[in-house]
Amino acid sequence: MDVFLEPCEVRNFGVYIGVVLGKLPYRDVVVGNPLDEVVKIDIPIYSEQMVDAMRELGIIVRPVKDGESLVDAIGVVKRAVQAKSRREG
Repeated sequence: MDVFLEPCEVRNFGVYIGVVLGKLPYRDVVVGNPLDEVVKIDIPIYSEQMVDAMRELGIIVRPVKDGESLVDAIGVVKRAVQAKSRREG
């Protein structure tokens, strides 16, 4: 399935992460689009290679491990998106 991230959009994909199938070491992935264009990403996320592919597109990616705060991770990504979009804009 494809998901389209609008410019400056931040989303978490905990529901779409293949923890069991992919054996990923985290429970959620927060992503943010600092670009001025819509970006298409593939979900569910099953591997580190998929995470790396998002980073190569210019997407900010923040894995969230057990015990970490999802709210804090979303805040970190939002601030990073805002900072990067201001620098490039």
